[in-house]
Amino acid sequence: MILSAASISVVLSLLSTILGLIIIFIAVSTPAWQVAYVREMQQWLQTGLWMSCQTRPSGMHVCSYASIDETNIPITDDMINIRAPTFYAWQTTLLYIFLIAQLSAMLALLSYLFSRSVNLRKAVHVIFSGLVALAALISIGCCVAFMILSHMVEYRFHHVSVSGIYEKRQGYSFYLGLTGSLLYLLALFLSIPSTLSVIRDQSGSGSPSETSQYPAPGSLIAVTERIPCTAIDQLLCLSGTASTYHISNIDVASKQVLPPHNCCCCCSVRRSLFHIYTILHPTAKNHSSFSLIDWMESQAKIEKCWLVVWILSIVANVFLIIGTLTPAWQVAEDTDVGRYVQSGLWLYCPGAAQCWYIFSDNLINYYERVDVCRFLLIGDCRKKLLRTPYFFGWHYAVLILNIIAICFITCAIIVAALRYKKLEKRRLFTILFGVFICMAVLILGVSLTVFVVNAEMLESKYLIGVKNTFEKYYGYSFYLACTALLLLVFSAFGAILLVALTFFNHDSQTDAANIRLSPATQYYPEQRSKSPLKTPSMHGEYISPNSPNGQFQQTTRHFYSY
Repeated sequence: MILSAASISVVLSLLSTILGLIIIFIAVSTPAWQVAYVREMQQWLQTGLWMSCQTRPSGMHVCSYASIDETNIPITDDMINIRAPTFYAWQTTLLYIFLIAQLSAMLALLSYLFSRSVNLRKAVHVIFSGLVALAALISIGCCVAFMILSHMVEYRFHHVSVSGIYEKRQGYSFYLGLTGSLLYLLALFLSIPSTLSVIRDQSGSGSPSETSQYPAPGSLIAVTERIPCTAIDQLLCLSGTASTYHISNIDVASKQVLPPHNCCCCCSVRRSLFHIYTILHPTAKNHSSFSLIDWMESQAKIEKCWLVVWILSIVANVFLIIGTLTPAWQVAEDTDVGRYVQSGLWLYCPGAAQCWYIFSDNLINYYERVDVCRFLLIGDCRKKLLRTPYFFGWHYAVLILNIIAICFITCAIIVAALRYKKLEKRRLFTILFGVFICMAVLILGVSLTVFVVNAEMLESKYLIGVKNTFEKYYGYSFYLACTALLLLVFSAFGAILLVALTFFNHDSQTDAANIRLSPATQYYPEQRSKSPLKTPSMHGEYISPNSPNGQFQQTTRHFYSY
């Protein structure tokens, strides 16, 4: 038994969902989300979402759990070796959100049990894809939130004594959770082709709403294939105005096809074409009478999706360009001198003074490099941090990643525009558009993650003033880039949908050439009688034959002429 492509995608989607469910349950149940080795006590510390464990080299292993914020409970000398590190409220919140994602995944698996029902098949596939998408988004969001929160100064270090400060790192539990989230995302991508197949089959098997409005006999009705339109024509048709069609005039009374010509046909005519089709071909209702209407309606929906995705990509690109060029990625209010400081990826604006930029972090004319005491704000280190560089290496990394993302988005926009110019390469342009948009989402997501992680570090989070230290906050430039990422995510989902339709509908490019109304004479062949059309009234009368076009030829010959 050979499985179809849709069946294989369903099986792989179910397997990915089950594996992701198991792996995330293991990740949530284990404590190694943050790990640190404390040399003073010679023990490993593992902190999870609800459980914390201590392991000594001798083999002693002690775990404890809590579901509340215990930061206010004092630690005594007697408890320091047996008490687990404190739990924070955000850890419990992430635990609950992870459980919601797991519940969505389990409901998705349970809903698929009803897929054998013909009446519920379409709803089951849509619900399955929706629940898997919800589980994937929640899980990935939790992993990103954990990475950001765990890199903050107050949660990143474990304090044992005044001199004993140890950095925590991500453990295997975090990577298990990330793997399970990616499996959910893979299951979502694999479920899209089967869902589209079921929706298409269900839509194709249904019958359009009937109407009593039929054309009058003898009227000329414009029906035949749609020729390629320009981008402006496509937009006009999508907006409900008009689109160009290649039509043939069909006389309903005589069922004859007149010479074709080009005209502009309103988009609302598409629904009435079915009734004209069935009038001319009443026996086609049981076969493929919906091919023309379904193809035209599906093309209109695809064009609308293209238009939305294209607009989202353009808006996201504009937001990202503005965010990259402006300096308000980190802002702070320096009350010592009364100025509003903005620090960007390549531009630094100290209040009302002139903005300046620099692309090197070792120019001694502006500041000196400090390799020690950078994480402490006491003693002599405070004076050295006054001349800490405004731009670090990660600023340049984020800037370069943003520029690469802008290039990918621009290429995607150009490819989408070329799709209307070169119609014979629509499938190739659709695939390229999806690749460019997905790469832009990936690169921009990595860029913003790198920025947030480094911006929360002590050396970048605070502005050293003349007398005091001021905390930096995220400015409008950062939020513009985040908005661009959000728009690109929706655009990527639309691009994946379009690519799936391109791969799944193998005959999408030939539909326009194959879907047409054949001449009426093909369905209504000329009924040629093998017997004489009229009985001879006298002996020896000559019966004239039928002409090839179905009309009688006038002859002057008769039997007596021989």
